[in-house]
Amino acid sequence: MAAQYFKGCSLIEAVFTASIKGTPCMATLFNVPTPDEGEIKRTVYLYLSDGAIKYSEEKLEKLGFNGDYANPKFSSAEDVELSLKHEDYEGKPQERWDIAGQGGTFEHKAGPADLARQLSARWR
Repeated sequence: MAAQYFKGCSLIEAVFTASIKGTPCMATLFNVPTPDEGEIKRTVYLYLSDGAIKYSEEKLEKLGFNGDYANPKFSSAEDVELSLKHEDYEGKPQERWDIAGQGGTFEHKAGPADLARQLSARWR
């Protein structure tokens, strides 16, 4: 199922914690305006394992995180866009919330300049 997007969300609080399996994470609680239910509260977990920390740090930076995990503060915690995906976990439906527009950077090395000129000339 495709993701749904919710604009105008605001961060209520954040707590540095660990998952049931012991993975360190930042649990972030948001107010989410919805057309049907009014305002609801939902949690986004930003995992800080070796494989996930790069993506979670990008999301924390987007929120204006002060870098203090013991006393987290955020300067850009209003008007955040969240995404929602419905997934099955161990045969049970569950919601998976995330901060939209994140999850990797668009980084590419520029192609060779001479090839770019050749392709541009061919385009004309």
